[in-house]
Amino acid sequence: MSLLSLASAITVAGCDAARPTADAQSATIEPTPAIDPRAKAIYDGALARIAALQSIEFTVRPFIGSLAASSVPPGFDTPASVAIDFAGVDAPHVVVRPRDTRAWEVVFDARHALFVDFDRRIYHEGGASAASVAREVSQSLPNWLLAAHEHALHPERAPRIASIAFVSEEEIDGVACDVVRVELVSSPAVRGEQVRDSEGKNAGKPAEIRVIDTVAIARVDRLPRRVESAPEIDALRHAPGVSTGARYTDLRVDATLDRARFEVGVPEGFVKLSTGLAASAAADTFRTHAGDLVPDFALLDLAGNSVSRASLAGKVVLLDFWATWCGPCKAAMPEVEAIYQQYKDRGVVVLGVNTWEKKPDAAKTYLAAHHIGYGCLLNGDKLAETCGITGIPAMIVVGRDGRVAYIGGPSPTLRETIDAALAK
Repeated sequence: MSLLSLASAITVAGCDAARPTADAQSATIEPTPAIDPRAKAIYDGALARIAALQSIEFTVRPFIGSLAASSVPPGFDTPASVAIDFAGVDAPHVVVRPRDTRAWEVVFDARHALFVDFDRRIYHEGGASAASVAREVSQSLPNWLLAAHEHALHPERAPRIASIAFVSEEEIDGVACDVVRVELVSSPAVRGEQVRDSEGKNAGKPAEIRVIDTVAIARVDRLPRRVESAPEIDALRHAPGVSTGARYTDLRVDATLDRARFEVGVPEGFVKLSTGLAASAAADTFRTHAGDLVPDFALLDLAGNSVSRASLAGKVVLLDFWATWCGPCKAAMPEVEAIYQQYKDRGVVVLGVNTWEKKPDAAKTYLAAHHIGYGCLLNGDKLAETCGITGIPAMIVVGRDGRVAYIGGPSPTLRETIDAALAK
């Protein structure tokens, strides 16, 4: 998967912090019908400048468009310091850490990825996959910048520009910028991604991903100061008016970087996580763990009926915590729907748990428009907090005895866990 796909798949919960009203006004996710030469020249100039970078350091400040501050998931808006070394390496070397502390650090290149939590003295290695160690800090990853660099150097991997338009002139942190909106369509043949049918088998049809990027490009250096993205994956369309992205500040370009900063090493005495869950060690931050009783709850479904732990007793249950603004949540929905269709006649209850939602009727409207078959519980914020869920999508499988069989992100082993729970 290209880093643009990574940006679509994990970042966007990828994914960020509440942002100023001016930012919200600059973004719209309605595609434009044509290629505007002025906008294309500005955008191409930015890509050329990014391709020529030897190194870059900056602060990234993520956001979720139009989402109230009270609804932002915990930790989403933490500013992070990023350093990227493009010089003399097969692939960029990247290091990301919180701007004001060294609570955690992510280091990755083409061969290895490592997350280290210095506070908890734990680490997770992800091989060559940055995504596998970065789920919880994905909003801090400079996905757009990395994707732009990759695609400038390897046009055959780049998505197709379906449309591009000039939006406005804007000043961001005292820097004059030109804002352009670009509709990108990824190449399924390059990604090789597939859609699963209701039995969980490969249906053979590649999933198409469209991304509407609104990019503020500084006139002084042709580098981005704000990027916001709205992905669309097949029929799972992004809710109108919602986008995710990041602001880039404190840029330092083409300085000589100390290569020691990018060395991947495990501190002595740290404990390795056996799960590939989250970069912030979500497995460690969960308050509910496998083997625990699922916390007691009573939530209303879309029809206004109360659903509680007691009412689900004796059944195997899959809970999917999600929101309409969360791109990865919606990307996971076809698999959740496939699980529902496969197990609905075998005593398995599949329920979405709408969490951190920005509009009261957003979940009901979205599910009706996209013909999702499984049920949905509303106002799941408190349950998520009780379980220690800090990022979505998050899944919980509950056995017939009311005990948690699995808690974590979307996993290819969900069916195995459900099968094992049914066998008990």
